[in-house]
Amino acid sequence: MGLAQRLLFFDLTGAAYSHASSGDPAGRILTPIVLVGLVPRTVSPLAAGVSEFLPFAPAARAFGATLFTAEPLSDALAASGHLLLLAAALGGIALTLFRRLQS
Repeated sequence: MGLAQRLLFFDLTGAAYSHASSGDPAGRILTPIVLVGLVPRTVSPLAAGVSEFLPFAPAARAFGATLFTAEPLSDALAASGHLLLLAAALGGIALTLFRRLQS
């Protein structure tokens, strides 16, 4: 795990821990999502496949490519495109569910 991934993991697990320790119900949802979202492919291919549908892995790739790659443009654009696609898909799902709740 690279330095950028370690820093991102530390920050996200700290946020998840603070929610869980305060008794906030969001901690029950946030903690497993954060932990599954940052599992490396070498540890669990299944969890890594699931993490592609969460924003943490592409964000870590974009951040790592920007900071630690000599030619970061293609990697950063690919990861940013992945994030935009996720945002559009998850936003569409949220909008559909919101409209369903209103009716």
